[in-house]
Amino acid sequence: MTYWHVQLDSHDILIANGQPAESYLDMGNRSFFADGDVVALDATPDADAAARTHADFCRPFHAGGALVDAVRGQVQARAERLGWRHDDAPWADMHLMVDGERIDADTHGLGARFVLPASARNVWLISQTSVPCEVSSNPDPRRLGLCIQGITIDDGVGEKRSVALDDPLLCLGFHDCEEGVRRWTAGRSRLPAALFDGCRGTVFLRIELVRHALPRWVAPEAAVAVETMRGAPLLSLVAA
Repeated sequence: MTYWHVQLDSHDILIANGQPAESYLDMGNRSFFADGDVVALDATPDADAAARTHADFCRPFHAGGALVDAVRGQVQARAERLGWRHDDAPWADMHLMVDGERIDADTHGLGARFVLPASARNVWLISQTSVPCEVSSNPDPRRLGLCIQGITIDDGVGEKRSVALDDPLLCLGFHDCEEGVRRWTAGRSRLPAALFDGCRGTVFLRIELVRHALPRWVAPEAAVAVETMRGAPLLSLVAA
C-alpha cells in the first residue's frame, strides 16, 4: 500500500477520500519517504523543521491514551464485521522452500526440526507475519515472522554446528540481531547454501524460538479457510 503526503506553502487541512486530513508538516522526517532525497522545500515557511512540534498540527495529536484506545477498538470492530480475523496459530505456517519444494517441520515446544538434503542450494525459511502495531498497543511497526534464538545444523556424521544469530550469511529476510540472543525473521528468510558446506547426505536443521509467533490479521478470504480448517462452521463465518 502506498500513502501520498501533500505539502502546501502553509500547513492546512485537505479532504482525502471524503475525510479531513492534514497536509504534510516537515518535522525533520522527510528522509522517511521514498522520494525524501529528491524534493527539498527549503524556502517554504516550514523550512525550520527542527522547531516544529505536535502543537503545530491543525488538530490535537494523540499518540496513546483513552482516545487512541477507543479509536483502535472501533477500527478493530469494523474490521471484524468485514470478515477479518485474528490467527494465533503458534508456528504461523512455518515451513522451508528447498529448491522449489515445500518441507514442513516436526515441532515440539519451541523447537522445530527440518530434514533436507545436504545438496540443497536454494533454501528459504517462510512463515506468516504480523505487524505488532496493527494487532496491539505495541508501537513496533516492523513486519515480524519468527523470533529465533538458535539455529543448529547436523548431518549425523560430522560435528553438529550452531549458526550465530549475527552470522553475516543471515542477511536477506532477517531483522537486525537483538542483544545477540534473538533475531526476528521478516516472513521469507534466506538460508544460504554456504551454511551447509561440508554436510553429507541428509541434514537436520533445528530452529529454536524465543516465543511462538505473534497473532496476525487474516484477510476475509483467508479467514474463512483458516476457520474452516479448524472445524468452525462455514455458515457462522459467512453470517458474521
